[in-house]
Amino acid sequence: MSGSEYQYITGGHSEKQSAFYQTIQYTFMSNLNRSILICALIPLTVLFFLGGPGYYSPRSFQVAWNIGHIIYFALLAVVMVSWPQKKVRSTAVQILFILGLTLFIGVLVELFQAGFERTPDTGDLFRNLIGALCGIAFSGRAGRTFSARVRRGFQVVVIFLVALQIYPVAVALIDEHRARQQFPVLSDFESSFEIQRWHGNADFAIDRTVRYTGRSSLRVALNTETYSGISLGYFPQNWHGFSQFQFHAFNPAEAPLSITCRIHDAFHTKGVQRYSDRFNRTFTLSQGWNTITIPIEDIRGAPATRKMDLGHMRAIGIFATRLPQPRLIYIDDVKLLLNRF
Repeated sequence: MSGSEYQYITGGHSEKQSAFYQTIQYTFMSNLNRSILICALIPLTVLFFLGGPGYYSPRSFQVAWNIGHIIYFALLAVVMVSWPQKKVRSTAVQILFILGLTLFIGVLVELFQAGFERTPDTGDLFRNLIGALCGIAFSGRAGRTFSARVRRGFQVVVIFLVALQIYPVAVALIDEHRARQQFPVLSDFESSFEIQRWHGNADFAIDRTVRYTGRSSLRVALNTETYSGISLGYFPQNWHGFSQFQFHAFNPAEAPLSITCRIHDAFHTKGVQRYSDRFNRTFTLSQGWNTITIPIEDIRGAPATRKMDLGHMRAIGIFATRLPQPRLIYIDDVKLLLNRF
């Protein structure tokens, strides 16, 4: 055997060994990465049933928490895409399998959450699917199974879907910043984002035809349910140093209308929420604009067995009781007033 022949043979053997070691290294790294992802998914699974925002948590935290569904199922999809397969499936079959499994797991999670005092949310199922698509679109295997053009188009669609889910977080953060800037005004309805501070069983919307100050007010269509109204749940919660709570209500009808204002603190939400443990007062609205002013000391002394915690106020409700027919009111310029010396 000549030297050149020997070198050719040993060189070929070396190339085969190198390819073998590269395969071993790739397999090892794939298994390691997969193991890391699985270890990350285990504690994240617990968060479906424990922890998370409460009813009065900051709005930005509540909506940001939902993004966790996208993150979780994106990681799960990457694990499923990278899992070794004895039989090579087509890309379409693999995607359908992952999406089907994602939907199945998501339904199970929503059903089990009922036993952990969580409220099932069909929107979570949609976010789960977005997460799975995100994992598929940006996994290493996607680059090997799709053409560059198809992959980029797929990724753009997924990014758009994720952006739609992130948008409410941005809105909440912007409005929370604005609420801190405009305090002690609690709500003046000059921003369209502001309406998300309110909730209730009455229909309500920002209106620009009737207003007390500025350009807008909140139009509230009260219905005939036992209690019909709205509640402000997101605002700076430290009321120390203020003398009065005030808002303006417009009654467009000639007939007077009785409304009740309810105010409570964080402590009230931890108990059975007795009527005697919060502030409640009824006012009669005549036709036109009515100014409702409540001394802070009246609010502080309203609970029968304690003092209201002015450092941790939680919600303001405005509602009517057992209306014989639907009525319309407008709310504007909800604010606190400073002490007057």
